[in-house]
Amino acid sequence: MKNANKERRPLSRLVQARLQHHWSQRDLAEQLETSFVTVSRWERGVMVPGIYYRQRLCELFNTSAQELGLDFEIQDEESSATVIAPEETPQSETQRPASSFPLWSVPYRRNPFFTGRESVLAQLHTTLKQNQSAVLSQSTALSGLGGIGKTQLALEYAYRYTSAYTAIFWVTAETAESLFSGFLALAELLNLSEKHDPQQQRIIAAVLHWLSQHHDWLLIFDNVEEIGLLKAFLPPVQQGALLLTSRKQAFDFIAHLLQLETLPAEEGLQLLLRRARWDEASSSQEEEAAARAIVAAMDGLPLALDEAGAYLEATRCRPSEYLLLLQTSLLPLLAERESYAEHPLSVTRTFQLAFQQVEALNPEASELLSVCAFLAPEAIPDTFFLEGASTLGSIFVTLAKHPLRFQAALKTLLSYSLIQRHPTSQTITVHRLVQAILRARLSPTDRENWQGRTLVTLTRLFPAEDVVPHYWQVCERLLPHAQTLLTEEGYSQEEESDFLLLMNYVAGYLRKRSRYAEALSLYERALQRAEQIFGREHPLIAYALHGLATIHLEEGNYSEARLLFEQAIAIREQKLGASHMLLAVSLSGLAVVFCQQHDFASGRLLLERTVSIFEQALGPANPRVALMLNNLATVTLQQGEYEQAELLYQRARRIIEQHQGADHPDIAVGLHNLASMAARQGKYEQARPLYEQAIAIYEHTLGPEHPRLAFPLGGLADLLVLQGHYEQAEPVCQRALTIRQQAFGPEHPTVAYTLGVLANLYRGQGKYEQAEQCYQSTLHVYERVNHAELVTVLHDFALLREAQGRLEEAASLRERAARARKDTSKSDSA
Repeated sequence: MKNANKERRPLSRLVQARLQHHWSQRDLAEQLETSFVTVSRWERGVMVPGIYYRQRLCELFNTSAQELGLDFEIQDEESSATVIAPEETPQSETQRPASSFPLWSVPYRRNPFFTGRESVLAQLHTTLKQNQSAVLSQSTALSGLGGIGKTQLALEYAYRYTSAYTAIFWVTAETAESLFSGFLALAELLNLSEKHDPQQQRIIAAVLHWLSQHHDWLLIFDNVEEIGLLKAFLPPVQQGALLLTSRKQAFDFIAHLLQLETLPAEEGLQLLLRRARWDEASSSQEEEAAARAIVAAMDGLPLALDEAGAYLEATRCRPSEYLLLLQTSLLPLLAERESYAEHPLSVTRTFQLAFQQVEALNPEASELLSVCAFLAPEAIPDTFFLEGASTLGSIFVTLAKHPLRFQAALKTLLSYSLIQRHPTSQTITVHRLVQAILRARLSPTDRENWQGRTLVTLTRLFPAEDVVPHYWQVCERLLPHAQTLLTEEGYSQEEESDFLLLMNYVAGYLRKRSRYAEALSLYERALQRAEQIFGREHPLIAYALHGLATIHLEEGNYSEARLLFEQAIAIREQKLGASHMLLAVSLSGLAVVFCQQHDFASGRLLLERTVSIFEQALGPANPRVALMLNNLATVTLQQGEYEQAELLYQRARRIIEQHQGADHPDIAVGLHNLASMAARQGKYEQARPLYEQAIAIYEHTLGPEHPRLAFPLGGLADLLVLQGHYEQAEPVCQRALTIRQQAFGPEHPTVAYTLGVLANLYRGQGKYEQAEQCYQSTLHVYERVNHAELVTVLHDFALLREAQGRLEEAASLRERAARARKDTSKSDSA
């Protein structure tokens, strides 16, 4: 306690020394490269200088710590996980006397703008201190992309944990020459007798001997390029701690790897604003939002954020102004470097040097990275390069044939931290700024070439229909990369067909995932673009027309769907021929429209033609034939031909099981249809397990919220209502309703159908008010689209009114049902 009281006294000797030099607190702060507030706190005894600043004060005043009143004890900074500011150390209990300055060869001043990384610093210190007496393999290497902050983190660690070590040495490890120069400097610092020896090896050996004879030192090897060079400079016995920084991601037995990631959004924001000396407290919401957008554009790269902050400080422009500059002048901004001198290279120059080194070392790796520049930055599948080799180019064909060469290319890119590889998912991640600078480095011809090749490859790999194996998984992996390419322009005339095909494929997948707004936008873009480039009669026009028709069909807009299907059919029949499968696909879509309007005879004719085209093109046992058979069976069932329908269902099921397994979603389609047929025949006990099997398959393969799941759920709920199992039916029906409302919105025909089932359930339970609300909502939708089920709902609503004793309203509903039935008959005749 006595020492503590002494520490809190004002530092009068320091004040006297300052005044003797006729310096103000601000003058002294500038000499020390800190703030005058900090100097004031020292002099008043509120804070005490850390070891680094005590040493600087002694040097500045050319006197001892005792003469300046700095010969007190100070907290070992390892005991504190945080600091008040980069240049301040809180006053606290003590562990090491100030006079015991460690041996120090760190060539850089502390970065006053260092921000965040607290958990990494703590983890690093724990690892290094625990492993000082362990083998070399337990030393630590900070690894990561250029500009990620490896050197700055090592520097901050050295300053923050100075008192934890008796000596802190810094050696630049980029080349053999820099390694030797660093050891020569250490020999001079340690005043070793061998420091002037003409034999380099003797100097290195002398330093290594000193390290093996002393304890609690920290040796930092900064910017390690070649592991082989480093091994000759490692002490044979580790009595202290080794810290390495490098772009490499593999260190053999030398060190434990600590991979640095980009800064999280909040830490990135703090770094940007601190470096810009921007008062966060006075920022408007608009400027804060702009600053956050800058952090996102820089993808959390500390060097880029430091450059941005330096630019903001130098120009005094607002974050919102800088953000506008980024949108038009990203690369020129990244090429500027007016910031912290210990990293003199700009972001652009840092990456360009790495690209040059990769190109010289492994041209195959350079080409692989060029492809990555045109894809989404995250989760690039290895399979893209291997399965797409034939369209990517001859080098990729070689890589696909020789896996060792493919792995060698990846190893080269990993050695410069230009990519990250995720072994479990077998995917690659590339920083966004690496992509931007790499693309800018390419000549216009090379840029167009790589962009075009990447587009064509992705179009070949993206599945056009969900009948291919693993359709959902493949599409989901490729989707972000396809969306990235679809935002690009500058494709050649030959590549436009691939561009439009990919746009239609992506729209089709989004539609199947019930992302209708996105799918609709893509289809409309594809239609407009195809008309501008190829005219109104091109087969690519039919692709977009068919897609738009399918969306309208699923949304219950049958008139619009019919018109679009008919347009697509006319183009395909004229341009592709009467036996083309794409024509059959559109015929099938039109058949569904007819069936939804209760024109089963017309629908059946179209489906029979569709099955015939598919059988001729693919053979009678193809899974795509099975899908058409399921549709044909459903129409046959609606016409009351139960035996024929069951034969068609069973045939379809055998084909799907043979080719795709017993748990494929298409099996669930057949099971649902068989269950519906059994229910129509009154075979309730036979129908229920079929519905439940379909539900289980959908949940397993598509997930618990997929729109397809609502079909067997709705069917099961309807069945339970027919059996009078109202309590069991209600949660099933509510689940189907929730899924459909989330997928399609409140006014979709399938939502209305589910509400109709729920209305019948409530009517059976005697919950008349709830039933009435459901019937009203159902009628609202069905009357808007003139739905074929309108007659059934009007009839069911009339039953409710009769149960309520409201007989006149019941009669009115029956009259409306009769008129609707008559209108439907006229439509069928037409």
